[in-house]
Amino acid sequence: MKKILLLLFLSLSIFFLTACLDEEGNGDKGDSLYEITFKLEDGSTLFSYKSDSNEDLLFPANPIKEGYVFVGWFAEGEKIEGGKVTGNLELVAHFDEVLITYQVRFFDGSVILATYEVPQNGSVADKIPSTDKNNYIFDGWFLNSTFTTAFNPSNTITQDLDIYGKWSFDTSGIPVGEYTGYYSNLNGLSNSALQTALRNMIKNTGSQSGSTGQVKSVDSWQGQYYLIYTGLGSYGNREHTVPASKLRDAKAPEDDLHNLRAANSGVNSTRGNDPFGPGSGSWKSSGGKFYPGDEHRGDVARIVFYITTRYNVPMTAVGNLQMFLEWHAADPVNEFELTRNERIFGYQKNRNPFIDHPELAYVLFGSTPTSTTYETPMYQTLGFETVSFSNIFTA
Repeated sequence: MKKILLLLFLSLSIFFLTACLDEEGNGDKGDSLYEITFKLEDGSTLFSYKSDSNEDLLFPANPIKEGYVFVGWFAEGEKIEGGKVTGNLELVAHFDEVLITYQVRFFDGSVILATYEVPQNGSVADKIPSTDKNNYIFDGWFLNSTFTTAFNPSNTITQDLDIYGKWSFDTSGIPVGEYTGYYSNLNGLSNSALQTALRNMIKNTGSQSGSTGQVKSVDSWQGQYYLIYTGLGSYGNREHTVPASKLRDAKAPEDDLHNLRAANSGVNSTRGNDPFGPGSGSWKSSGGKFYPGDEHRGDVARIVFYITTRYNVPMTAVGNLQMFLEWHAADPVNEFELTRNERIFGYQKNRNPFIDHPELAYVLFGSTPTSTTYETPMYQTLGFETVSFSNIFTA
């Protein structure tokens, strides 16, 4: 009986001891919760929670900071990406600044001079490409290719930009003849003043008229007609060197004698409204472009210079400036052109200055002249006859 009572006592003791231990264990578990805190770099608390020991770390959604990218959570300089809770833990969000850059391109016409990646709110003051160009004066940088909005390189950059340089031809390097008579208003001028006076003269002097009879009159030569593209021959019809359709597009008159030339009807029809293009030898039509022939390319260039300036017709509608400048130099003024210019003056009271003073093409349109002597204009004698200046205006 005593043994039974002893065993019962021991059993009850163990039961009560276990119950007490369980209660104490529960109390200890409550005391062992750990504080997990997530903070931002400024010290403010983003999120916190309590966790038992050895539980998986729980992470909040990645915080967002404008202009920065979230790198991760760090504790005492070490990046924490997971693990178990082993004690109180404070994690701080780290961010890297996002470097925003913009592309800035510098142009000379359609040619890219330089391209830079510039940090937001930076500038290109220390990145300006060279503006040195022989025979040109730099006029500044602009935000558009029409040069209406100036650009200051010290301004902060806040978007992608295309910057266009503007240069003016330096006419001070061109020896020019003394301008008298019709051209007296140009005398003593240079650079922009000379360019402005020349444009005004072309645009505002005289009138225009171009009947068939007048075209025949100004293009007659040695009992025949000097036909554009083909030379001496019978009159066919009138050729608009700058096509009538391009003049209509510019709302310009179509009957200016400076633009109208006697032509062979078949060749005129072949050319149609095609723009001019490069070539050599006699006239030819190829690939939608028309080459006027070696002996006529200079005539064409000087007509184009005059008509596009007087009536604001885009030169690109009939060719390109560099090509026409090359033709102007390669096929100099001949005596027929001089005579024709004088005859047109009798009808319209205006002259094509690029015939009387070939150097003015470089004054107005730039490029380096192929000759540095302009006191006497560049002339050539037509291959079929040598005509002296004493009888030039009676031919």
